[in-house]
Amino acid sequence: MQTHVHDILTVLANHPGPHSRESLEQTIIGTFGEEMRFHSCANEGMTAGEAVQFLIQRGKFTPQETPDDQQTNL
Repeated sequence: MQTHVHDILTVLANHPGPHSRESLEQTIIGTFGEEMRFHSCANEGMTAGEAVQFLIQRGKFTPQETPDDQQTNL
């Protein structure tokens, strides 16, 4: 199954707050399932991680440090 990467932006709108790359990926997997693949006009078959990277490269998502990330970096 595939869905458009724009559906991830809807997930972001419904789950406000700072998201790291990893936390967004986990939120996507929790929402769509690990087997879901994502597509855009130019790409098909992206995993959740690849879709997050795609959104970062397109300037649609900017990862933020979460409190858990800050504790890890101490």
